[in-house]
Amino acid sequence: MLLTAKQYMIITYCLSYNSYIMFYVVEFPDQSVEAVPDNWVTEKGTKCRWPPLRGKSFQQAAQNQMAAENSWETYPVKRIMRTFGMLTYFVKQLQ
Repeated sequence: MLLTAKQYMIITYCLSYNSYIMFYVVEFPDQSVEAVPDNWVTEKGTKCRWPPLRGKSFQQAAQNQMAAENSWETYPVKRIMRTFGMLTYFVKQLQ
């Protein structure tokens, strides 16, 4: 498959900004579900750090993979429902 110039630019952009960082779709014990960067979830996937942000500020922090801080609240994770990466998302948008 040959790429168009636009597709090539998007893929190049993704690769240049460390787009291989994974995101998790996490389910919490209260049945809420959220997509969070992998660096917010503990190595064993049992806890998730949560920034003291709301709305667009939260969305930007997640999209930019803001580094988790020790001052953030930590919540138990019921399960990790799915993993995905930004590159996967962009490639699917191209099709």
